[in-house]
Amino acid sequence: MADMEIYVDGMVSMQIRNLNALLESVRTSIVEKYDPKEDNTLRTLKAAQIDEDEYFARVVSNNVEQILIDLKQQHSKDTSSASADSPAAAFKESLEEISQVKGSKVEKLMMLFCKQNQINYSKLTDNEKHWLVEICKKSNLLKGGASQRGKRAKK
Repeated sequence: MADMEIYVDGMVSMQIRNLNALLESVRTSIVEKYDPKEDNTLRTLKAAQIDEDEYFARVVSNNVEQILIDLKQQHSKDTSSASADSPAAAFKESLEEISQVKGSKVEKLMMLFCKQNQINYSKLTDNEKHWLVEICKKSNLLKGGASQRGKRAKK
């Protein structure tokens, strides 16, 4: 905020203009006295001049950027903030974990379903597992096997 106030009030503007005028004066003196072709010294004197608007835009931008970074870090654990964890990575981890478990395709699908919905599979009753099996059997994921395309039906 202080940098914005300095810019708006023009507190530094006069010093920047004086510095730019001094650099331009030195550059002009060199050109008048020695009449050199455009060389590194002349280009350096020209490049050293400060564009006031660009300078303050950069200063304010850097300040705002740092404030945003600090705010993001402070609010990273808020429930309303986006999670840094990748859903795809979590799903891949779940698949790898469940692939290590011994059991049928139906049981693995049930475990994956429970994991993705944050249901503790081990706490399901036998009756709940039974109904979950019946529901999972309706999944197209379990209807694998070879394609039947091109095969004739037996008469």
